[in-house]
Amino acid sequence: MPPLMLVCITIALHFFPESGGLCSDDNTTNIAPIFLVTFGSGSATFSSATPANFSFTTTYQQAFTIPIEDGYFAFTNAIPNVNTVWHTGALDHTPNDIDGYMFLANADPNPGQFYRGTVNNLCIGERYEFSAYLTNLVGPFGLAKPSVIFQIRTSTSDNTLIGQLDTGEIPEYSTMTWTKLALMIQNYSIQHRTIK
Repeated sequence: MPPLMLVCITIALHFFPESGGLCSDDNTTNIAPIFLVTFGSGSATFSSATPANFSFTTTYQQAFTIPIEDGYFAFTNAIPNVNTVWHTGALDHTPNDIDGYMFLANADPNPGQFYRGTVNNLCIGERYEFSAYLTNLVGPFGLAKPSVIFQIRTSTSDNTLIGQLDTGEIPEYSTMTWTKLALMIQNYSIQHRTIK
């Protein structure tokens, strides 16, 4: 059984008091995300939404029903009942999120890009936190474990790397356990960043 992984993505904003004035200094205590992807909600097990609905692209193919093969993903509101190694029926990490969809990616043995999106209108001179909630869909059966590398790059032609986070192997648990991973970046020059 190949490894599976679920992903929810947020970017949260943290201002320094010594703001360069390009953004309002009145916002120095604002900790609400400036960019948030939750993948929507609905009563159908699989969402008919596509990555374009959430302004991102992927090299993975979308599945709208089971099975979800290697290199495929789905937006689902509960882990489908496919086999005994999955955390069947488990929900996303958000409390009180009725029928909230999550991004379920069946990690391909050949590395792919499961998410690529752009965040615009960042304030120059400020720090930002990229965070993602991840979990391994498989229980403690000693199977191959997925790993993810998050990169924050400029959206300019040189595509400069400004931050990277490597999750390492995402562990298995007896119950599905979400972990928040975060990366801080300083925005020195431009207002647009690519996440992948």
